[in-house]
Amino acid sequence: MIFRKFAAASAAIVRLHDYGSSDTPGRGGGRATGHADWDMTMSIIFRLLFIIAGAVTALFVARDALNFTIIQTFVAILLVTAIVGVGSLWSLRRKT
Repeated sequence: MIFRKFAAASAAIVRLHDYGSSDTPGRGGGRATGHADWDMTMSIIFRLLFIIAGAVTALFVARDALNFTIIQTFVAILLVTAIVGVGSLWSLRRKT
């Protein structure tokens, strides 16, 4: 249920965000261009990362704790480190 609420809020934020206004130079005059696609991709990656980090953090810390977002960010950094570590070890495994 929490994930449905978050998904609905995320969709609303994406719809409200203007990725290419006509007064922004290099954005294509109101059309979504390559730069906007990159922004959208990074936004989705960060949202997925923080959804996973929030779920892991919620196992150990109450969601209404004052330091929940700090611990969630720390868990997200640990997840990125783990993904990079697995990727580097995977490349070592493939060479042998």
